[in-house]
Amino acid sequence: MLYKCPKCGRFGMEWDGRAKVLICYYNTCKHVIRIRNQKAIPTHEQIELAIGHDSPVLRNGILSNG
Repeated sequence: MLYKCPKCGRFGMEWDGRAKVLICYYNTCKHVIRIRNQKAIPTHEQIELAIGHDSPVLRNGILSNG
């Protein structure tokens, strides 16, 4: 299942089981969201919560493009 990336706004955010992170697979974005203490596959609600927590940080300009 794909989720909307909070950085680029496109549906490309997926759970990467090897790295244990949510990652946007668009080459121009590659935004990464880590879910703390996540060992199993996260539920739909956990993923949406993590993306929701990351969105305000991006909107407020706390993160830099780097």
